[in-house]
Amino acid sequence: MQVSVIIPTHNRAATLPRAIESVLQQSHPADEILIVDDGSDDDSRALVTQQFPQCRYLHQQNRGVSSARNLGISASKGEWIALLDSDDAWLPQKLEQQLARVEAQEGKRLCHTEEVWIRNGVRVNAMKKHQKQGGRSLATVCRCASSPPHRHCCTAPYSMRWDCSTKHCPPAKTTISG
Repeated sequence: MQVSVIIPTHNRAATLPRAIESVLQQSHPADEILIVDDGSDDDSRALVTQQFPQCRYLHQQNRGVSSARNLGISASKGEWIALLDSDDAWLPQKLEQQLARVEAQEGKRLCHTEEVWIRNGVRVNAMKKHQKQGGRSLATVCRCASSPPHRHCCTAPYSMRWDCSTKHCPPAKTTISG
């Protein structure tokens, strides 16, 4: 399975290296990493192009994180799309374990995971407003019948904020596994 990782960013040059490094250290390597700069005016461009030449850098005027994700999805080549926020990091076996779960449940087009919240070096519980939804609840969020059948999404739950005006949204029949 080919995996494209999309990391939208806006003025997060300080946290972006940790996010990128967490992708580069995956036990199942990503096939491509796209950094989508949403109009940053910090050192994000120089950071990515100089320190992470293996990443593809895309830039757009500031239009918000959903627009940045959509640009990354449009430019990606992988069968699976994995979304990571620029102030977050993945555990080293995240992609390997998630893709193994997806392979074991043939026909699923979207997979989301739990996350661990750490604040000031201490694990904290997510607030009630961040509770996960399961089953077919995503179908009410995004209804895009023209999504290409070869594209899938492998994401953490709070990376699911698509602008449904593009053709790359999950279709209404999307189910969630994982």
